[in-house]
Amino acid sequence: MIRTFAFLTVALMLGFTPALAQQRAPARAETSSAPSLPKIDLCPLDLLNLNPGCHVQIVDPSTGKPTGQTQPIEQSIWQKIITASLADLDYASSLAASAGTPGSMVRKQCYDALIVVNKVASGASLKNADGSAMVRPDPHLITDAETAAEVLDQLRPGGPLQVACGGFANQVATNALTLINQIVSGGAGLAALGVT
Repeated sequence: MIRTFAFLTVALMLGFTPALAQQRAPARAETSSAPSLPKIDLCPLDLLNLNPGCHVQIVDPSTGKPTGQTQPIEQSIWQKIITASLADLDYASSLAASAGTPGSMVRKQCYDALIVVNKVASGASLKNADGSAMVRPDPHLITDAETAAEVLDQLRPGGPLQVACGGFANQVATNALTLINQIVSGGAGLAALGVT
């Protein structure tokens, strides 16, 4: 029993899961002449250890069911940041500021970074020469390329959001990418923050 527990503990610490074991298994010889599709690394099922570059299922917002397609976790989180309630983020930042504790100041830093990214990503701060709000063009191919670059800039390891939320992530013993996802998904309640 103790050996099994020790083995499982070490295996989990090293990132070994049944899903990873299947991904690392040697490929069998292909019998068809169809071209092989690139393998997609899905995020861990527990969502408590998200890794940069892993993929998640895209869910249809109208039905709540998976579409069968995947996207990088960074793109999924970015979409949640863009659609996060700015009023909710502002209020959380104000609450943290009013608490005035060292821990609340660390959390405020993360909320403030999310506020800045939300405003920039949604285009709220973009103005025409006459001061009117800019409208997203259609088609928006170049805009989409810039959006993708912003995702990489902000959410990459060492990027501004990762750095700003790193202290908060340390407080709750997780990584910054996972914490950001929990905050903008509404999943950062007491249980997600390690309070039971």
